[in-house]
Amino acid sequence: ETLDLLRGEADRRRILVLTDIEAELPGILGEPDQLKQLFLNLLLNGLEAMATGGTLTVAVGAERERPGERFVTVRVSDTGPGIPPEDLPRVFEPFFTTKTHGTGLGLAICRGIADAHRAALRAERGFDGVGTMFVVQFPTLVPAPLMEAIR
Repeated sequence: ETLDLLRGEADRRRILVLTDIEAELPGILGEPDQLKQLFLNLLLNGLEAMATGGTLTVAVGAERERPGERFVTVRVSDTGPGIPPEDLPRVFEPFFTTKTHGTGLGLAICRGIADAHRAALRAERGFDGVGTMFVVQFPTLVPAPLMEAIR
C-alpha cells in the first residue's frame, strides 16, 4: 500500500522499484498508521537518495535468529551514493541530516516508531557497498500452539 503511494515519484525519477516479499509471513503486532509512516519515511529516503535513476528494493521475509525467536525482517535498499560510514551511527539522531533540504526528523521518527513496536532498526551500507540499506526486524506473534502450551 505504501509503495503504491510512491510509484508516481519513482517513475518520475526513473527509479526501478523491486520487491521480494515472502508469501507466508508470521503475524506481528503493530499500529497500521504508524507502520505506514515508518515505511513511507524509509522509502522516501531511498527515492530522494537517487535523484535521476537507480533501483529501490524492498525485501520482506521471516528469519530465525535463535531457536524460538522469529522475526519479520524488512529491508529497504537503494543504489544512491550511500551515507558516509562515519555518519551511519548518527542517522537516527533528531536533527541530524546529510541532505541540503532535510530537517533530520524523518529517521528519528522511524526510530521512535520501531522502538514502540519492539523492532530493531539499523542503517548499513547497501549490497556490495552501493547505496544504503535500512533493516527493520519485528518480533513475531507467539504461534498459537505455543500459546496453548503456555496456558
